[in-house]
Amino acid sequence: MKPIIRNNLIWKFSLLLAAASLFVLSFVFNKLYTNRSSVAEEVRHAEEYLHQQEKDFDKFLNDTSFIGRLVENRESINELEKFAAKKYSVFIYKINNAGDTSALV
Repeated sequence: MKPIIRNNLIWKFSLLLAAASLFVLSFVFNKLYTNRSSVAEEVRHAEEYLHQQEKDFDKFLNDTSFIGRLVENRESINELEKFAAKKYSVFIYKINNAGDTSALV
């Protein structure tokens, strides 16, 4: 009976040793071949996109004459199409003397 138990223990220990060595190798290959720069590149692209949208919105806010034309419904169709093509939306409303609001855009 002892040879069977001995062979069984050798089999279990060799399987454990193989699993542990594969586990260690997976960490080594993960450190060597993982490209972390792609994540950093995507973060940089996202930040550039947000900064570009922020600059465009600031430019819109500084154009008070266009906002005034929007409030008074005197904008041209070209201006309105250019404004509608933006990747963000703006909610413009007017408050009358009674304190009621009316949506414009």
